[in-house]
Amino acid sequence: FRPLDPSDPDSRQEPISVKKLLKGDGSWQTTKTLLGWVINSVESTLQLPPRRLLRLITILDELPRSKTRIATRRWQQIVGELRSMVLALPGLRGLFSLFQETLRHETKRRVRLTPHMHDFLDDLRWLVRDLHARPTRLREIIDTAPGAIGASDAAASGMGGVLFIPARDGTITPLLWRSPFPRVIQKDLVSTANPTGTTTNSDLELAGTIAQHDVLVQHVDCRERTICTLTDNTPALAWQSKGSTTTRGPPAYLLRLQAIHQRHYRYLPRLAHIPGDANVMADDCSRLWGLSDSELLTHFRHHYPQTEPWQLCPLRPAMASSLISALRRQRPAPASLLATVIGAIKPGTFGPASADPSAWIPRCETSQTRCTSFRSSPPASATDGSLQVVSPSSMARFLPRFATLARRSPIWG
Repeated sequence: FRPLDPSDPDSRQEPISVKKLLKGDGSWQTTKTLLGWVINSVESTLQLPPRRLLRLITILDELPRSKTRIATRRWQQIVGELRSMVLALPGLRGLFSLFQETLRHETKRRVRLTPHMHDFLDDLRWLVRDLHARPTRLREIIDTAPGAIGASDAAASGMGGVLFIPARDGTITPLLWRSPFPRVIQKDLVSTANPTGTTTNSDLELAGTIAQHDVLVQHVDCRERTICTLTDNTPALAWQSKGSTTTRGPPAYLLRLQAIHQRHYRYLPRLAHIPGDANVMADDCSRLWGLSDSELLTHFRHHYPQTEPWQLCPLRPAMASSLISALRRQRPAPASLLATVIGAIKPGTFGPASADPSAWIPRCETSQTRCTSFRSSPPASATDGSLQVVSPSSMARFLPRFATLARRSPIWG
């Protein structure tokens, strides 16, 4: 590379650093530490450097169950260090809800480490042990073309949803599922008649998104796949997108459940919003409890016909039990909900991981109509409520765009 010359324009940059080359930055390697992460290009994995992994273990050793209080500043440092390690541990971000919430209740510049806090720290230890056994794969943290799409919904009576899974031969398998809520959950739901309840409708919607993921991974191998779920509940969407929320309530335990589930089954979840009046198929799954399973299938075949026949996939009893426990702010052990052995799932019907989603999800823009209060601004529009989602192509309008970023063109030598 030609070095800089006095006659060069000011915009020309030094093409290469000899100092960095002498340190080995320009050498070809299949395993390299980049920006504090160990990247293996052959195995396509990302790991914590040994120094940071040792630091993580040291932090956990510093917090035995016998420890009941810790200085506020020290706890802030620990939470900050754990936050910096989230990329190498995809499930870690789901454990921060109680870690953050305890800072709201500091006394005399100290925070209390409750038994519930130590339960979440035990989950973190489980994640660290799993990291020793298996490093994080890059496709667990980087979006790819969606391998499956679906929509979920929940109401006081129960939760349900639909899924569309593309196959290698170009066909799309439609699935539906539903699971009722027990009376104890229905009676505890906040309403005008029960303002002192501890469970909200948004909590139920969040549980529905997690159940949707479990139904999918039990049907097909989702390792290193991006799966997309639509929901009409904005709090559930925000909680899933952030991975944690500052609360002691059910969302903290549900997000903890989602985190462990994601780490074990190795998928990357992505959620998007769908208007409530368009989410008709998931609504029917969560509300039509007057129909038997066979009658519900007949209902779907009549009202929402697909190229392939609809299939009913029940929610695993272990996951249903874990979700009910989480809604009641209880923590089942990870082993109780991760009984399925990865690899024992029947071979997936997914197509190639690099397939263009346009092969089964046409790219189209959301239909828009002007609001009654429309002025002159083009963005002042609303989704047409009469446009119900009854097929994979209509569902795809609400998915986030998955596009390859264009390469920059800096001025080099």
